[in-house]
Amino acid sequence: MINMEKYKQLRESFLKISELHIDNITLNELKLKYKYCINSNRTMGYIKDLEFLIRVLEKRTILRYNNIEPLKYISTQYVKDPALDLILSKYDTEIKTMEYSPFYKSCSQQSDSSPIPSMQITNFDSVRYMPNITYVSVTMVESRLPQSTALPTYDPVELQTQYDPVPITGSSFNKKEQIQRKVFLRISEELGRFWRDLARHLNIRESEIDAIESQTNLDLKNKAYEALKIFASRSDDDSWKSDLLRALDNSRRKDIREMVEKHLLFQDK
Repeated sequence: MINMEKYKQLRESFLKISELHIDNITLNELKLKYKYCINSNRTMGYIKDLEFLIRVLEKRTILRYNNIEPLKYISTQYVKDPALDLILSKYDTEIKTMEYSPFYKSCSQQSDSSPIPSMQITNFDSVRYMPNITYVSVTMVESRLPQSTALPTYDPVELQTQYDPVPITGSSFNKKEQIQRKVFLRISEELGRFWRDLARHLNIRESEIDAIESQTNLDLKNKAYEALKIFASRSDDDSWKSDLLRALDNSRRKDIREMVEKHLLFQDK
């Protein structure tokens, strides 16, 4: 896979530059920072160098080819090498461009005057709840509307919708989205302060987690729900259930996993 090859090259370059700057004291600080994510005293004891820490973060899915926030954090906080910052920034930009390029290609093939195929938006407020429409696609939708019509502007991390336990009755939600929201509400009620751990296992970026955390008007339920909404916006119809259950397992919340699994089985009947 091209993306993984690029990531392996990045990791090699990162370690080559960073290992010169990471001593035992710094390594221990990093271990403490990610202790909650690693969630294993035995594994913590095995981490004797930066490379092993990186491998553990990869195994815990905190670090992935399309989420290099831990590398960027280490670079800016400890290494402080402009050359490395540039390498990471360039990689991050390239990966995001590659992930979105099929969408742009598909949109560019459509005439400016032609409607977006198989999608009619009558309630713009519902756009933010559509898991398969990314923030980029919302921008593209807006560009095709008449100048007199404009979609509301949302922050990249959509934080404006408050926790709302009212069941969904609107026709704008299909069965999948109804199931998702019910599941997300149940999880939000149970997670409490552990929502950050689940968010990391759902591959939500540290910057996005910090953005949610900084919203003092949100309680823990709301913060958990906002994180789950970001996950939904990047998941697909086939894998979101298994990805969510796996993340709950990795977060050591098997109690919630069992609850969600039972709910999903009941809904599929």
